[in-house]
Amino acid sequence: MSSTNKFSTGLNNWTDNDKPERSDFVSDNSILSNDVMWKEDYDQNGDIAEVGIADYVQDCVESRMNAVGNNYAPKALTKNITLTALGWSNNVPYTQTVQVNDLSTNTIGLLALSQTATQAQREAAREAMITATAQGTNSLTLTADGDQPSIDIPLTVTIIG
Repeated sequence: MSSTNKFSTGLNNWTDNDKPERSDFVSDNSILSNDVMWKEDYDQNGDIAEVGIADYVQDCVESRMNAVGNNYAPKALTKNITLTALGWSNNVPYTQTVQVNDLSTNTIGLLALSQTATQAQREAAREAMITATAQGTNSLTLTADGDQPSIDIPLTVTIIG
């Protein structure tokens, strides 16, 4: 669906509700190719001014950015959590469920050992072989397939989506 909003150049000025189609891009490209060098336009005072291709390109880029808004790239959040030594289950494999605000079944939770982890914490994490095995609304379940950690382990969860 073509945008009902247009720049003074005739290029589409997309809004979040518009659904650009291929023909819209072809139309914009046609405008660009027909007026590649210069076009007469009006400045803020209403006087005739020459506008170059850079202005058209800027309008085009701004239009595309407006079309995708904040939905173009998924947002990423980081949350710091701590796996406590006493929080592990007693059964093998050992599990621990922690609260991670903003995590849901519709997001991706990526797990990493915190950069602040001490040598002992890094060693415990390696020996525990910790993996994220389930996630839900504001919760993440981790499983230790190796040794049960005897010290707290700091982790960073990156939430995408």
